[in-house]
Amino acid sequence: DRSDTCTSGSQNSVEDHDDDRTFDESVSPTTRPLTREGKEAAKKIETSVESDVKKEAAIERMCSNWKENVRYAQAQTDPNDLYNALENVQQAKADLENMKERIIQAFTDRHETLTLYETSIRGSIDRLPKNLADDISMQNKEQHLQSPET
Repeated sequence: DRSDTCTSGSQNSVEDHDDDRTFDESVSPTTRPLTREGKEAAKKIETSVESDVKKEAAIERMCSNWKENVRYAQAQTDPNDLYNALENVQQAKADLENMKERIIQAFTDRHETLTLYETSIRGSIDRLPKNLADDISMQNKEQHLQSPET
C-alpha cells in the first residue's frame, strides 16, 4: 500500500514514520508505466506543490520522495487499491485533525490553569502590606535584570 510511504497508520502520528521508504514499483502487478495522461497529471500536481514555497517545504520535511509517490499513485490501475489508499489517507487526515484538536485543548487547558494561578498569586500579593509588596517587587525586578536570559 503506497499511501503509507510517508504517512502513518490511522492510529499513529505522522512523525512516527519519517523513514522515506522506497518501493520497487515492478513488484506490483497493478502498477504500469505512466501513461501520457498520468505523466500530465503528476506534472500538474508537482507544479502545484512547487508553486507554493511553504507547502513544498512542509511536504519535503514530511516526505522527501513525494514526487515519486505522486507518480506511483498515477501509475496505479487497480480501483480497489486506489480506493483503499484514498481511504487510508483520508483516515490519516481525520486522525491528524483529532490530534490537532487534542493539542489545542491541552494548550487551552494549560493557559487557563496558569491564568488561574496568576490571578491567585496576584490576589495574595495585593493583600500584602503596601511597603512589603513594593520591596519584593523591586527585588524581583533587580533579580531579573541581573540573571542572564536562557
